[in-house]
Amino acid sequence: MLEVAAKEADLVPELAEFFLAHGDFKSALELLGLARSRQPNTDRFLVDFARAEAGLGQLDEAQKSLESVLAHAPDSVDALVAAGEVAGKQSDWPSAAEAFTRAASIAPDRPDVLYGLASAQLYANKPEAALGPAQKLHALLPDDLRAKYVLALALFGLKRGPEAKPYVEQVLAAHPDDREMNLVLVDVAFNDERNLPLARKHVDICLKQNPADPGALYYLGTIQRLDGDIKSAIESLTKSVAGNPKNGDAQGILGTLLLQVGDVAGARRVLEQAVELVPKEAQNHYQLALTYTRLGETALAKQQLEIYQDMKAKEAKDAKQPATSEVPSAGVSTKP
Repeated sequence: MLEVAAKEADLVPELAEFFLAHGDFKSALELLGLARSRQPNTDRFLVDFARAEAGLGQLDEAQKSLESVLAHAPDSVDALVAAGEVAGKQSDWPSAAEAFTRAASIAPDRPDVLYGLASAQLYANKPEAALGPAQKLHALLPDDLRAKYVLALALFGLKRGPEAKPYVEQVLAAHPDDREMNLVLVDVAFNDERNLPLARKHVDICLKQNPADPGALYYLGTIQRLDGDIKSAIESLTKSVAGNPKNGDAQGILGTLLLQVGDVAGARRVLEQAVELVPKEAQNHYQLALTYTRLGETALAKQQLEIYQDMKAKEAKDAKQPATSEVPSAGVSTKP
């Protein structure tokens, strides 16, 4: 086969793509490596080489291989898709989204392009940018579970949980243990349907797979809080924050509960994180003002209270309602 590779340029890539499709990246790379000096390095050859490298974790090498293709063939959709996939493996979601966006401008109806673009935008926390390609992908492939998956996450990210629910349920019918889909149903049951038993059911599914799952622990803590089990709520939220310290909502609720049970020092530490992570959440500023007051730091308390009052006044103005000087009672949060 290698002897005729120079005459049949696509022979080696075709066999390599068989290995790639079955996840045998090592065999694909070995085959392509043997053939590299015996046949022209076509764009298809180089793209397959990059995919094999990426599959084996050789991301820098894969990126260089793709750059060599895109340098002379900037409109190569296959190279752009592969570049987007490599950027995703590097968690460089803006670059991944850029590569898939360029690919979509050339091949707007290619399912792998639409799926890659929607996924990259979701990972980049841009559900509004993910929705369009996700909807188009679903229109092209209405029975495809991956299409339902990204569409559900895009809708959920836009706080359209009830619209996402039918797609989530269809995915879970085939994959009942999927973490993200279960957490979407937790949120819908908790925030939209006020169905705590159903929310707890899906939380339990996630925690059976991973007892340290920070997302599931966050929801468990909020449910325990509503059940009045403050001690368990603090334990769950503390574990959640330890696993994901960037969850400002969890930090805010945990800080409020710590203040409620008299752990003022702990509340200060957590609430200062919360206002940094979620500066537009007025309730966090109010709870931090209470915390500073209890610590005798009146200047800091006044500063946080002024921020809270300014935010509430703006909310009232935006809602075309008169502002009120009333503030919520200690320990009460507007977040579930």
